[in-house]
Amino acid sequence: MAYGVKYRLEFSDVLGYRKKIEIHKKDYTGSVLPVIGTSSPVVISWQSSDDFYKPIIGSKCQLNLMVTDSVTYDDFYKFDEREYKVIISYAQTQADAYSDRVSADGGQTESINCLGNALSDYTSSDVWAVYWSGFLVVDRYKEKITSTPFGVSFNAFDGLGTLNNFNAPNGYNSNNAPVTTTNIERISEILQNLDLDLDIYIASDIKFRQYGPAADFDFEQLTTLNFGYDEMSADFALNTAKFQLELLLKQFNLRIFQSMNKWYIVEGTNMFDYYVKDLIFNELQQGGTPTAIRAQILTQFQSTNKEFLDFRKYNYLGASIASERKQVLYSTTDLKAVGSNLTREYLQPASEVQLTGNYIKTKNAFYNAGFEYGDFGFTIEEKTISIGVTTPYAEIATDEVSFKGKRSLKLSDVAPITGSTEMFYFDTPTFNPQEVSYNQFSCKLKYYLSLPTSQSTTTTATIQYVISTTLNGSARRWNNVAKEFQASAPVNEVTVSSLNKWVDLSVQLSDQGLPDNSSTSSSIRFLILNVICSDSDYETTYFDNFLVDQSKSSADESSQTFVSKLTGNGVNTSIQKITRLADQKFGYYRTRDHFPVFTFKPNSKTLMTILGQNVANDYREYVSRYTGTFRNVNRVPMSFHNKIWFSWLGIETDHQSNVLDGLTYDVKNAQYSVKSHLPNNDDDVTVTRIIN
Repeated sequence: MAYGVKYRLEFSDVLGYRKKIEIHKKDYTGSVLPVIGTSSPVVISWQSSDDFYKPIIGSKCQLNLMVTDSVTYDDFYKFDEREYKVIISYAQTQADAYSDRVSADGGQTESINCLGNALSDYTSSDVWAVYWSGFLVVDRYKEKITSTPFGVSFNAFDGLGTLNNFNAPNGYNSNNAPVTTTNIERISEILQNLDLDLDIYIASDIKFRQYGPAADFDFEQLTTLNFGYDEMSADFALNTAKFQLELLLKQFNLRIFQSMNKWYIVEGTNMFDYYVKDLIFNELQQGGTPTAIRAQILTQFQSTNKEFLDFRKYNYLGASIASERKQVLYSTTDLKAVGSNLTREYLQPASEVQLTGNYIKTKNAFYNAGFEYGDFGFTIEEKTISIGVTTPYAEIATDEVSFKGKRSLKLSDVAPITGSTEMFYFDTPTFNPQEVSYNQFSCKLKYYLSLPTSQSTTTTATIQYVISTTLNGSARRWNNVAKEFQASAPVNEVTVSSLNKWVDLSVQLSDQGLPDNSSTSSSIRFLILNVICSDSDYETTYFDNFLVDQSKSSADESSQTFVSKLTGNGVNTSIQKITRLADQKFGYYRTRDHFPVFTFKPNSKTLMTILGQNVANDYREYVSRYTGTFRNVNRVPMSFHNKIWFSWLGIETDHQSNVLDGLTYDVKNAQYSVKSHLPNNDDDVTVTRIIN
């Protein structure tokens, strides 16, 4: 999608550093028009939350402009939300620009030997780097009825909050076959809905070790959600893109946000300087046990005043583009407190962490009951048109009529409206009837008879279905009137007078009428025949949520609670509660953990263990939380991926850097309103683990 610059404003902040606002219009090729800003022409903010592990942090940009006799703007409210793109940039120094060039390719093209040439390539004109981008969204616009000049305000958003409007990626393809999708493939597909096409930077410490063949995987290389139930919501609809993104990120305590015009996905805890992590890792490989981690972090800060994190980089399509080591630290030498509003609060430490592990879609029915994966798993009968030419009696309907989700199955135009002709059916997987009784099964569906609503409400139709099984070689069909299986039962019929609405059909089966049971293998077929209807205006019948449902046994559990109880923490009573997908595979580890061995003992851990431990570490003592306003004295503006080290020489110094939870950047005034918290990445606190 091509955009051209229609409006531009260049200005200097109060420190003299150059900034730029551009409003791009879709397919615009005309001249660039001027913009007049107010005393605070642009403010960019990230929405804060009291939940340190909130997975999605959206951002917005507020433009405050002036309308004059000579400067006016388009009626932005008359266009869709992707018509105008807002881009905020800052002027780099020549050294900044050179550094970006080296980082972009890992130093393969640029080297210190060509530093002079690189710098001489630039003139005195500004070298711009993009700080933030998003789309202009006008909601409830109020227009002033007054003479010029007057101010107007508009908001642009990065779109993360709109992902509820898009369907999540799923394993459906043109062949209706299951597809294995890695986390980065899902995430990149989700973010492509936003049309920003930003690179993706990922920093996480939890890895998974696989054996046979041996390999280590980062979060994005794993397949956390599988084709089928993991992708489904209630009533067999597909999850929204936002819900699926939250599931993926929560699973590893990750947060996503836009920063420096890139998508950052960063673990919310246990992230600190690469040099200290290397020291820990090397000590582990030599058989030692790292201690005093926080002291090592502080020593590194005091000697360098820097903190480097390693990011794995992907383009917007999810293709790997190497890695980058970035300096993320801002200290109190870079940020000067203004406004005398710096405060620090203390959040209560925890006595235990309760991690509820949910098992998605444990319902004992076929996951494609809602036809969201097309007709996968169903057999559709066909009508012979001529020799070698057939056409199906039923077809997938997308974005027409569905009970939940996007898809349903409807009878095609060739389906007869008299007699009894098989349309489509579903066969259950085989089961052992000596262990599973037929009375544990029920056949269910929802149907929708489509007729013009202006027609008489006295129209009726007949739904026809057959439920059959074979036991000990004897075929049986269910008679829903007699409530038993019979050797030769009639077709079951349901008379329908409710038109243009979803109607339930539910049939509870039993063992009645079945032969003596000595078989160890059987299955159930749920077959739909044509709908009988004499009304000439009858269009078709839609089917959705088509399932043979097996009731859960008492052993089935919908969730488990994994408790990490802190020991020796005094009289603390606070309990930290989080919910994640249950994952009890062994093989997960962190930099600070002994490397998993082939036996998985004693070093290999489950993901539930690691998540509970990391949260317990953060809440082992009172958690410091800072709020305040600062001015950045550096040319490069601070953004949401950065961290702050509060250190006042001779007064007080934090052991490590703060993670940002909220940020508002007044660009003209070079001021940042900050909300942050101090994690605790010291040696693992001792916990007692209990599974309820």
